[in-house]
Amino acid sequence: MKDAVMFLFTKNNGSKVLLEHRLTDKNKFEEIFIPNGSVEPIDRDTTENYLVSAMKREIKEEFCGKVVPINFISSGSYTVHEIGIIFYIFIVHSWSGKHPIYAQENSKRSARLKWHSIEEALKIMPYPSGMYALNQLTVLRKKLH
Repeated sequence: MKDAVMFLFTKNNGSKVLLEHRLTDKNKFEEIFIPNGSVEPIDRDTTENYLVSAMKREIKEEFCGKVVPINFISSGSYTVHEIGIIFYIFIVHSWSGKHPIYAQENSKRSARLKWHSIEEALKIMPYPSGMYALNQLTVLRKKLH
């Protein structure tokens, strides 16, 4: 199994979430994901937790260095056996900077970023891993209110 991080940005007390609308083969923004990325060897060479290091590095890469997470919580993990990945989920509820309109992958535009209500996100999320992360946020919101 390969380790990866998923970072769910939230605002308005968790009522809005940031999702990626990724390009498909037909060059349309149709696939919907929670931003995520793989843990790399460099992430294990730091003094902080390697998953936190991976999350920060991936946010820097995908959001062009424009966003720095300030307050976040680890919210469990989800294993996708079909592709051999364990997603470690972070809910990011405060940050510095402004999210760009597009996320990048390998210095190329890879996805349009869009804020959605949690209810809408639950309706349009096609992947069980994403649904799990959104449900984790829903549980957390109920505990806080």
